[in-house]
Amino acid sequence: MTWGSDRTIAYGLDLAGYSQGKKSALVRVEWPGKGPVKAKSLRDHPFARPAKGIDKLDPEREQNEIDRILAEGHLCVDVPIDLQDLMGLDSATSSRSVYPGFIWELTLRPVDYAFHARPPLADRIGALVVRFRNILTKSQKEQLGSRLWETYPGATLELVTRTKPRYKKGRAKSDAAKWVPSREGCTADEELACLATVLSVVANPGTELNDDELDAVLCALTGIAPQWALLRGHALEDAIVCRIRKKLGDLHLRATPPRGYVLLKCKFWEEIHLTGKACRTEEDQG
Repeated sequence: MTWGSDRTIAYGLDLAGYSQGKKSALVRVEWPGKGPVKAKSLRDHPFARPAKGIDKLDPEREQNEIDRILAEGHLCVDVPIDLQDLMGLDSATSSRSVYPGFIWELTLRPVDYAFHARPPLADRIGALVVRFRNILTKSQKEQLGSRLWETYPGATLELVTRTKPRYKKGRAKSDAAKWVPSREGCTADEELACLATVLSVVANPGTELNDDELDAVLCALTGIAPQWALLRGHALEDAIVCRIRKKLGDLHLRATPPRGYVLLKCKFWEEIHLTGKACRTEEDQG
């Protein structure tokens, strides 16, 4: 796909497991190519509804939400989608290297190993993988790499800030011109507040932000970024090979990125204007 004028609206989804005790974060961003990015953190969306293991599966609400989003713009999700035949679970083109296999290849795609991501089939993230795979319809899967994308906020932050911030489970609040930790002395809160400031996120005083919402913002930004600010395709493959070689030596590698995988490699915005959690109800969806 060629990045074009239709990339003015995007949604970022930081997906949680059905019964992990956390709500999925969904953020909508809009940017016509100049001025501040307008970001809105949504609530009461289908992905945020709590569920228990004894509840019956009913993916239709979530499928309808994905259809609505894809009709309006792009959707970038922080969850592995194309598993690249990992453990024989996917029919996509195999990502196996041409050198003798390593143990890590049993559980990690090359992009996961290169960017220090968790194994797609590991305990908690595995719950997200199977949830999203169950949600997606055939027509939605066909849009992977055109309007539906996989991304990884952790890698984006490393590329954009040149650091590896420890902000998970952090909470911050806006205090006029900057963000401050919600809990005094909490390292994760301090890191999150610093990140929000560095990334030029601005909001009305008293607005609260947690780590999942920041991840959703980063996902959404990936969906509206100009092509020069993205790491994808052959450039992403080169980055994967370079990073793996730094760990394993000068080996002959084949590290094809997963289909529809994209990262932000640099900041393209001046400011992100984040509004409070706007209600997204079934009536709003039309």
